[in-house]
Parts: sequence; structure tokens; C-alpha cells
Amino acid sequence: MAKRLITSISQHFHPPPPTPLTGLRKKFKIWPALHTLRICIKDDTWIYDRERCALPAERAPALRHIELEIHKHELRKEHPLWLWTFPYPQLTHLTLATAEPSVIPLGIVARILLSSPHSLKKLSVQIDVTSVRDPEVGRLFLDHISTPRLQSLEVITYNVDRAYPIIHLLTRSRCELRELRLDFSSSALNGRRDRAPDTDRFNLRELLYLVSPTLHTLAIQCGRMDDSWLEEFSAPHLQKFVVLCFGIKKPWKMEDPDDASAAHDAALYVLRWAEEWMKGAPQEENSNRSIEFVAGSFPTMLHFRDNTEAFYGRTAYCKCETVPTPDTVDMMVSTIRTMGGKVNVVWTTIRMHTHEEQDAWRKQKEED
Repeated sequence: MAKRLITSISQHFHPPPPTPLTGLRKKFKIWPALHTLRICIKDDTWIYDRERCALPAERAPALRHIELEIHKHELRKEHPLWLWTFPYPQLTHLTLATAEPSVIPLGIVARILLSSPHSLKKLSVQIDVTSVRDPEVGRLFLDHISTPRLQSLEVITYNVDRAYPIIHLLTRSRCELRELRLDFSSSALNGRRDRAPDTDRFNLRELLYLVSPTLHTLAIQCGRMDDSWLEEFSAPHLQKFVVLCFGIKKPWKMEDPDDASAAHDAALYVLRWAEEWMKGAPQEENSNRSIEFVAGSFPTMLHFRDNTEAFYGRTAYCKCETVPTPDTVDMMVSTIRTMGGKVNVVWTTIRMHTHEEQDAWRKQKEED
């Protein structure tokens, strides 16, 4: 009975002709719907697993987003990025966190760009090598790419001068940048530079002048600011302006925390620029413009590598709390709102955690 049934089925069923994937399926797993792949290696156990992972386009035809993050091993400097093979030419989004020499990421980016020349529209670069004082770190990568269609750029680094090559990148690419985000943590814009020659120092005024004709969104996070970086900055299409000013040191016991505060001076400087920005423009146009200013004042007795740790909840020892803004700042806010602009100012200060709060913070992090 079973034999007759099999014979009957075989007479009515004709298998499809062989395809390139047919032979592949016999040997490898196929993920036809895989769109996003995230690989994050945080511990040291991966060093003992050096098996090669090949994921060509035939195995993942729909793959478009890849996030690859490899943390540095204490005993090794190199990272075996070559162990992974992905269909780079078909990717539209790539996040690559690695300590490989610049030539390796350059090769990967080249494979993406060669498949669709000059199509890169969004780029985020993070140079986080705090133990290396070489100002050239990251420069090889930025000096060897061209992005003529770039619309959104984000640069993240603790060393402000390592952002200097982006000026050359934008000048070389002649792109029409619409969004610029600069995250310098709590590093001072005009602070100490790590062996960088004067000709290679980052100049924020120069950068803003370069991107101002097409810029719609500007966001800057840093520490102490000088009072000249907004001079001659006129962006006719600017709609959103965000400034986060951290790392402002003040004595632990100060009768008036706002007196002679660098955060106070920075806020007034930005808001006065915003007032000029709003003047003369129709109220309908101003209603589409918004500005945000966040000030963080930290006692000098706190010695964090990054004073934004408290604001973002990354430390168990203290937290940021919102406090009332100074009267002079409130007056500027009211003036801008009268013009129709949307403005929001947040003033913060530090409160030390109790032992109970520290324990609760650590417990919550373990649960997360």
C-alpha cells in the first residue's frame, strides 16, 4: 500500500529545476528573510572561538543592516575582523566598532561604496581611544573616503582635535549636509590638545561656516566653551539647534551656584545668538525653529573621566537633578518665545547618592 502511494505521488509531483541555492541548502543554512544582524562580543571567551563565519549574499539575500561590535581583549591588540564575511555590497546600514587598523574598515567601506558609488548619505564616526595620545588616530580612515551625497554626519570623540579631519572630508566631498551632530562628551572645545600641531587643531567656527548654507539640524555636546564659536554663523535653513554643555566645574561650596558660572555664560551666549537668529524672520518661520540648551555644573571634588556619566545615569555615585534656571536666562527664554521660537533650557546640578541608592543602582544594572 505504501509503495503504491509513493508511486502515485511521484507521478503527480515534479520537483523544481535545480537552482544555485539548491546545492547551497544541502550544505548551509539559508536565511531568506534576515534583514538585520547584530553581533556584540563583550567578554574574553570569544578569543578561543576562532571559527570563520561566512555569510555571503546567497545565504542572506535580504540582509541590509549589520551592527558588529568587538571589544578589545586585554592580552591582544589585534581583532580578527577577517573571521567574518558579510555581503557588504548589498548593505545600506553598517555599524562597525573595532580596534582594527584603519585599513581594515576602509576595505569594508570601499566594498560598500563600489557597489553603489558615492551613495553614502549618513555617517557616524566614533573615535574612542582614550589610552592613545596620538592625534592621528582615525585620520587615515577619514582622509581616504569621499561622500558627495552625505546628508547626516555624527562625530563622537573625547579628543576634540580628532574631529579635525571632518573639515577636510566635507570640503573634499562638496556635500550638502543637512544634519550635524558633534559629541565631545565633557571635553572643552578650547582645552588642552594632545600633541596636535596648531595647523591640525579643530576649529568649530570653520566647520560651521562650511556647513551653514544647507544645515537644518545642529547638535553639540561638550564641556567648557569659549565665547566666539557662533560668530559669523548664519544658517538660513536651520530649524533645530541643540547644545549640551557639561563638565562645568565649580567649587563644592558656593553661596551662589550661578555666580560666575561658565554654564551661565555659555547659556547667555547661545540664547543671545538665538535672539538674533529669530529677529527679522516671520513668526510663521520662527514657529518651525527650536533651540534647546542643557547645562551641567559639577563640583570640583568629583573626578570622573566623563562628567556626562551622572547625566546619563552611568555612575552609581551621583545623579543629575534639575534645578531652577538663573533669572537672566529665564528673561532670554521669554524674549525668544515672544518672537514665536520654541526654546527649552534645562539646568542641572549634582547630588551624591546615598549608600542605599548606590546599592539600588548596582542591583538595577545587574537586572538589566
